[in-house]
Amino acid sequence: MSSNWFKRKLANGEAVTRSWLVYSPSKKSAYCICCLLYSRSEHQSTLQQEGGFSQWKAPERMTVHKNAKNHRECFTLWKELERNLTEKKGILGVELQLQIEKEKQKWRDILMRILHGIKYLTKQNLALRGHRESLQADGNSNVGNFLGLMKFLAVFDPVMREHLALIESHPYALSYISPGVQNEFIHIMASTVRKNLLDSIKKAKYYGLLFDSTPDQAHREQISEVVRFVDIDFERKTVCVRESFLGFLHLRQKDAASFV
Repeated sequence: MSSNWFKRKLANGEAVTRSWLVYSPSKKSAYCICCLLYSRSEHQSTLQQEGGFSQWKAPERMTVHKNAKNHRECFTLWKELERNLTEKKGILGVELQLQIEKEKQKWRDILMRILHGIKYLTKQNLALRGHRESLQADGNSNVGNFLGLMKFLAVFDPVMREHLALIESHPYALSYISPGVQNEFIHIMASTVRKNLLDSIKKAKYYGLLFDSTPDQAHREQISEVVRFVDIDFERKTVCVRESFLGFLHLRQKDAASFV
């Protein structure tokens, strides 16, 4: 197979590249890339079969394949794909692509409201849970601060109103408001806050460590870890002393006794 196979001459003598024609050195055969991708015809030429085309003494087969109705349909679909990749940066249809982007944006909006609700409650040091965490609970049940906040937000916000209506009608649908997901979001935000605090502490020239022992709900001894440091803001030219709580250190019983 020579390079001339990849070009055809028009009646005016102009040479046009056969962009659909590819060659496999391993199989020593030629293939039609667009027919390999899109053809569903029962009558396939060798250019779209697994073995490929290798009858180099029969170049007229190329012209026959190019003029076939199945090839023209596959070539059109292939060029539409190429145009979508160039203009829309996607391999799917324009309408389907827009639908996917709309769905992604909807979940971004929902997660943003859920995260801000959790952030508000934790910042105010309020419990998220209630006696009965369910959107189907009656008016006398305490569903907790978090679900109550989401229901309150749904009164004014159409995004949460639609989301909560979907959850109430389909209890097993994806919701991102379960206790497990709430805890996961809290841990993610806590890790981010702790990292930012540690970065600020590392920049400080003066700091001190404060520890205090107190039992938790299970009567296990735990030590609260607090760092007191001097925060210097050179841009605003301010200096202040800050205290940051970093977490609890749980001790074994014998270690707790020695600490006390």
